[in-house]
Formats: sequence, C-alpha cells, structure tokens
Amino acid sequence: MSQALRTTTLGSNVIRNENQLQARKGLATRSTNNAQRAVLGEIGNRVKGLSVNNGPVKAISADARKPLVRSKATSSIRQKVEAPPKPVESKPFSALEENKKLNAYSSGLLNVDDIDVEDSDNPQLVSEYIKDIYLYLRYMEDKFRVSENHLRDSKITGKMREILIDWLVQVHLKFKLLHETLYLTVAIIDRFLQVDSSISPAQLQMVGVTAMWIASKYEEIYAPEVNDFVVIADKSFDEEQMRVMERQILSALRFDLGRPLPLHFLRRNSKAGCVDNRQHTLAKYLMELSLQEYSLAHLRVSHLAAAALCLSLKVLQDEETEGWTDVLTHYSFYPENELRPVMCQLASLVVKANEKLNDSRAKRVAVARKYATKKCLCISVLPELSGPVITELAAEAAV
Repeated sequence: MSQALRTTTLGSNVIRNENQLQARKGLATRSTNNAQRAVLGEIGNRVKGLSVNNGPVKAISADARKPLVRSKATSSIRQKVEAPPKPVESKPFSALEENKKLNAYSSGLLNVDDIDVEDSDNPQLVSEYIKDIYLYLRYMEDKFRVSENHLRDSKITGKMREILIDWLVQVHLKFKLLHETLYLTVAIIDRFLQVDSSISPAQLQMVGVTAMWIASKYEEIYAPEVNDFVVIADKSFDEEQMRVMERQILSALRFDLGRPLPLHFLRRNSKAGCVDNRQHTLAKYLMELSLQEYSLAHLRVSHLAAAALCLSLKVLQDEETEGWTDVLTHYSFYPENELRPVMCQLASLVVKANEKLNDSRAKRVAVARKYATKKCLCISVLPELSGPVITELAAEAAV
C-alpha cells in the first residue's frame, strides 16, 4: 500500500507541474537532462535552458529532475549522488611566510632590521632558513615541555632533584663535556620522571648518570664510556644496570631527544642584541643556576633564555648598552614586561648563590664555583651581582 501511495503522489505532482508549466510563458522547449555544468564552472541559482522574466520564478519540468533510485540496503528512495569534484591543490605551508604574517604589523611599528642579511655569504649560518628553524624550535619546545610540578605523583622530591643536578654539574666538569650535554641531561631527567613515577630515590643517581650518558652520545664527538660513569658513581650499579636503564629511558621518551635547549635561544638573542662576552656569560650563569630550581623546570626554554639575557643587560648596563631593545623583543618574541617575573626569580637565585659563596661549608654550590673561575670570567663574583638591580628584583620576587 505504501508503494501505491508513493506512486499516486508522484503521479499527481507530475500532472500538477505540467499544468503549471503549460499555463506560463517562456517555457524552454529543450530538455536540461543533457546540460551538465563544469565542476568549477558557473555556480548560481540560475538554471540553464529556462528564460528568466521579471515575473514569478519558473518551475523545473518533471523531465529535468534527477532520477530516483531505490536503495537495496534500506528499500527507500533516495537521490542519486554525483561524484564529488576533484580537490584543488593548495599552496604548501611555509613557516617563513607565516612568520611574516604574524609579525608584519609589529615589525612595521618597530622598524626592525634583518640581523641575518649579512650572513648570506656563509652557508654554515643558513641565513635563508634560520627563521624557519627557530619557528620549528618554538614548536618543539611546546611539544616536549615539562609540566608544572611534574614530580607531584613521584617518589622523588624537588630537593632530591636539586642534589642530583648539583652533583651532575661536577661530573660534567670532570669529563669536560659541552654545555649542551648538561642542559640535555637535565631535560632527559625531567621528561623521564614526568612520565615514569615508579622511580625510587635509590635509583635516582643511576637515572641521572644514564641521562648524561645518553646526552653525551647525542651531543659529544667522543662520549665517555659506560664504565667511566660506573666508576664516577662509586660503582653503586654496574654496566648492565645502566644499559637496562638506558633502554627504559629511551622507551619512555620514544627516542625523542630533539627538545630545544636554552642555549639555542640565548645565542640567537645575543646576536640580536649585539651583546659582549661578559653579558653573554652572565646570562649563561643565570640559566645554569635555574637548572637546579624545581619551580622553574616548567618554563619554556625560550622564555628562560630571554629573561636571563634581559637581566644580564640590566646588571651590566653601561653607556653603550641599550637594554632590552625593540630588536630583541622582535627576535625573542618576548617584551620586557613578560620577562620581569622570571627575572625576579633569577635574581633571588643569585642572592642565594652569593650567600653560599661566602660560606665555606655551604652545599649545592657547584654552579657558582664553576663560574667563579677565570675560564668563566669570574662572573659569579662580580660586584654588580650584589648591587641594587639584583637586590630590588629579588625583593620583588619575595613579595
């Protein structure tokens, strides 16, 4: 019965539409069944084959309708679906173009010069791709970012972490490793402890030593042997245990060791600010002091590098130093007001380090003593680090 009703209804609609078409003028005599429109051709509400008058809109003839087919799955009548149009090829993504779009307005206001224009003759500086590279590094630092208070579900405390890193700084000096190796070691430790909360305090030293072993193989040309790390840890574990821990760490991190380091962004910012060697070294000292501070472990490395350099410029400011300029704001992506809270925290770390340097019995002072040597320009004992700039910012952090 339902089929008969549908047939009657369709027949009535066809007769009614034909009567209406014969009563109106301007009806097209040719059928529109064979008139196909191009995929990206004329698109509109106008139907070819029908003349358009100022009067009412013409109805479409019954013959021009699309055929109806019966679905075998549902036994229902549905409209025949045509093949979708071919997609249009889109323009490939360019990080450099996106960077230009994002910074076009601010660059026009700040009148920032291109700091890479003079490096075009040196292929090792890859000036043509350097902006894309740093955009990618900013993406990677968010991808591998350590969450705030990442040890909340772990048996390891912030103080245990501080003791471990202070000892690793001494191991780093003993083996004469690169600065990148130390930063990558701390990054591996934090990322691993964030995803694996089963590590006990008894295993923490082995985690730290294994992380430095992995970082050495990643950064160094001649990495220390596994037995060297076993010996320097006073044989608290053997080589096989270290190899098992290495597999555990790499599996937890999915072998992703490409997290950017603060040094990468500091070098870029130092170039943009045309800083001297003392200012750059002081910024490195401030960044290494922050490695042991658990409350700063979650910061973006680009944010930390910019804050360290900004504080360094304030402390060692002279007649030739311009401070945090528009060029530094543009290339670091951070204005000075966003850096001030981190600068205050770094200043408080400097005050604590100064107190430990004056106390021969003080513990966890490896970084300050390292930068008190001539090789590091005696940065940690500069009189400016006890001046009003550090004191005022440290007081602001305490509030």
